[in-house]
Amino acid sequence: MSNDSEHPSDEESGDEAPHDEGETAGEQLNLPLDALLDWGADPQTLDQERLEKELEAQSAEALLAAERDEYLDSLRRLQADFDNFRKRSLRQQTELLERATEGLCIRLLPVLDALDLATAHLATQAESNDAAKALEQIDALLRDILAHEGIEKIDAVGVLFDPTIHDAVGHVPADAAPGPSEDAPSSSGPDEVPPSSKAASKHAVKAAPKAAKPAGPVVAEVMRPGYRMRSKVLRPAMVLVGD
Repeated sequence: MSNDSEHPSDEESGDEAPHDEGETAGEQLNLPLDALLDWGADPQTLDQERLEKELEAQSAEALLAAERDEYLDSLRRLQADFDNFRKRSLRQQTELLERATEGLCIRLLPVLDALDLATAHLATQAESNDAAKALEQIDALLRDILAHEGIEKIDAVGVLFDPTIHDAVGHVPADAAPGPSEDAPSSSGPDEVPPSSKAASKHAVKAAPKAAKPAGPVVAEVMRPGYRMRSKVLRPAMVLVGD
């Protein structure tokens, strides 16, 4: 009986002794976990493993950076494509509106010609009635609406002939063609001018520059007015040309 009771005490004493020694060794070393795991390994092998881990980490970062740059480039291209699409759509809508306005104005040109004939006929009459005044108001209102849309009338007389806005249908003699719009000097008789001022007036006439003649044919008469929408000619003016 005494032997059985002493044997467990020996096992207990044998088990507790190594456990106490391990704790004492860990407390005395006081090393980090990585150092304890690498205890007894080759330093060159450890350096190579660390280098491989660093290279893998750098490769992963480079791969992430490349993917990020690719996504950013794709986003920028998508944004640029959307901006171009928006500008192109806006330009197409503007062109459609301009073409629609242009077609409407072309269809209204005969109405404007009729209004011009009616107002010209009413201007020749001595008396004006309410119908004439109403017609003039309608004509002014319609032309004001067209002016807001950029419609301009081409009916100037005495300007140089321009084949891009004028359509010549005839020619008039040079004496019938209108000259430059300048006031002619008033003539006075010899009895009205003192002799002392005659020499000065002659000297002034000689010194005065002559009026420059037009460098080409001019519009003598407008047979039918033309119209243009901003810079585009809807219909050239039908004119008579003089030298």
